[in-house]
Amino acid sequence: MNRFIIILNLFLMSVGMQAQYTWERHIANATGGSQSNSTYSVTTSNHAYQAQLNQNTYYSGNAGFLYPELHTLPPRITSITDVPNDQGKQVQIVWSKSDYDDNYSPDKFYSVWRKDETDGGNFFMNPLEVIANTNKGENALYWLKDGSTWTYIDTIPALLYDEYSLIAPTLYDSVDGNMAWSTFKVIFHDMFEYYESEADSGYSVDNLAPEAPILYANLLDENVELSWDASTAEDFDYFAIYRSEEEGSFPPAPIGYTTAAQFTDYAVSGSTLYYAVTAFDFNGNESEFSNVETVVLLHDINLDITVFLEGPFSVYEMRTDLTGQPEPVEGFPLSQPYDEAPWNYAGTESTASIPENVVDWVLIELRDAPEADSATSDKTIDRQAAFLLNDGSVVGLDGISNPVFDNSINDSLFVVLYHRNHLSIMSSTPLTKSDGLYSYNFTDSGNSAYGGIQSQTLLGSGLWGMISGDFNSDGTINALDKSLWNSQAASHGYLNSDCNLDAEADNKDKNDYFVPNLSRQSQIPD
Repeated sequence: MNRFIIILNLFLMSVGMQAQYTWERHIANATGGSQSNSTYSVTTSNHAYQAQLNQNTYYSGNAGFLYPELHTLPPRITSITDVPNDQGKQVQIVWSKSDYDDNYSPDKFYSVWRKDETDGGNFFMNPLEVIANTNKGENALYWLKDGSTWTYIDTIPALLYDEYSLIAPTLYDSVDGNMAWSTFKVIFHDMFEYYESEADSGYSVDNLAPEAPILYANLLDENVELSWDASTAEDFDYFAIYRSEEEGSFPPAPIGYTTAAQFTDYAVSGSTLYYAVTAFDFNGNESEFSNVETVVLLHDINLDITVFLEGPFSVYEMRTDLTGQPEPVEGFPLSQPYDEAPWNYAGTESTASIPENVVDWVLIELRDAPEADSATSDKTIDRQAAFLLNDGSVVGLDGISNPVFDNSINDSLFVVLYHRNHLSIMSSTPLTKSDGLYSYNFTDSGNSAYGGIQSQTLLGSGLWGMISGDFNSDGTINALDKSLWNSQAASHGYLNSDCNLDAEADNKDKNDYFVPNLSRQSQIPD
């Protein structure tokens, strides 16, 4: 039996009562030629080392000798960086090879460890025991080293590369400058020997925002109901809701937050509103804006309008001959009469009976424009038929309430009034809302109607009214109106040539209204 001696020599890594001693072992043949080598580390006292230093140990077969390692043996961590574009809690660890990753062996590999704080689990002094038991499916296994607890992450085979890397999990992410450092260590294993890197630290960041929601909006009364699909992001935290009155931009501050997939914006005001939603995760990453939903607000435009008709006007009010007899005159319509040219209004307003003090039907038209000159017919946003009372009030079909429109105003509101045999008029200034009403009085000034005194006639007592005599409703009082009067003269009923609305087409209508107003025309912008 051959006998060889193992000579021990020391490389002291640290000082004190206990120190770490590292040996390099060369396996040689009988003639002294080196075939392979490896190292191992022990922590012992200097006294124990001196005892080992002079001890001879004999083996059969190949022999080796131990002597101090003069260069870096373990792997060395070169960087720990955040994994970009992910949901966080991941870093990439890069390390340089161990000097003894110099020939391939299935027994050689690297293991990666994370330093953790734990209150319980199974602790082992040897990292190989942790790896072996973890591979058996056991959980809560930790390597205990120098009073620190290390969690096993993964292994990589040693393949003679100069550099290795691994994506490793962290416990926490750094958020808004609050650094959450994770400490890692890499070990090179060669059979039952292992070599530890120095510990190094890095941090992870969640830099992947949730996907943008798909937004839906619905106007219900004066509230905007918003809804969207729930977020599928694992780290989803909450939604932020944005609103703007300007297309294409949103203020920096949201109007609200919610974890639900819906939100109600109550009692909204304005004309057109724009909404968008974003999703936040727990690390403060905000998604892109959702699709923008446009909501056109249908506000109650509650009109309080006063107007007089020249024909039936007498002293301070108008006559109600068409409706004020024991019953309405024959032919007085229970449905709005403006469904024919030139109005072609398709509204369905109708009533079973005529309220008291009704003079006649009128047609209201709303126009939305920046100023009166541009409030042409193409700016019309709504129309509605209503009743005109003897005191000049324009009311709903119940004879009491104001006409109400569900619509929105982007610029300014102008109101146009039509009557079947009086020249139409439009407000000269925009209607403004006060105490919930859009009020306008055409009777108190010659300039209250667009076009000034050319658009109305002075009735007396400082009151103004719509000009009568436009029998064919074409906006101009001329010979065509005289022809219509000729065809209806001496007739009784609901007649267009009946200027004073007394249910008769006679000379009073022609001589007192048509003739004085001949050649006058409506001033409303076309």
